[in-house]
Amino acid sequence: MNRKIFFMLYNAATHNDRLKKAAVLLSRSAELFFFVIYGVGALIILAAGKYLMLAKYLLIPFMTLCYNTFMRRMLKRPRPFVREEGVVSLRGHKTSYSCPSNHAASAAVIAMAWYCIWPTAALLLLIPAFFTGVSRMMTGEHYPFDVLLGWIIGITAGVLGFVVRGVQL
Repeated sequence: MNRKIFFMLYNAATHNDRLKKAAVLLSRSAELFFFVIYGVGALIILAAGKYLMLAKYLLIPFMTLCYNTFMRRMLKRPRPFVREEGVVSLRGHKTSYSCPSNHAASAAVIAMAWYCIWPTAALLLLIPAFFTGVSRMMTGEHYPFDVLLGWIIGITAGVLGFVVRGVQL
């Protein structure tokens, strides 16, 4: 099922030039989008003088990324363009491990980090986080399980770190 969904998305992108360009653009721009959103959130919290909240806002995504990196080294799962015959990275990605997806986990935990600033924004930011993960599959860089596990890790870290205590500005 994992490979079937991957090939369905990947083949859709490789057989449709517009979809391919959109997937590559989304995959590339998602990094900048979430970097900017994360920075804006940090500035809002800093301007409010909530230094303890700022520490939490910065620390939880960092810890999530560290955990994700640890999991990748433990699982040692190759990327689809390394493992599958005829699959290439549409972005020219390096051959590092792919599971869980750092992009999916980071996008999800950054979306959830916004819960402390504006809870509705956290839910809205999960939409581009979802499409970030889908674009990573379409560009040949991740299997669906890689992305799903990244989302689960990011959302779980966000819920435990930001929602459970209900800390807001």
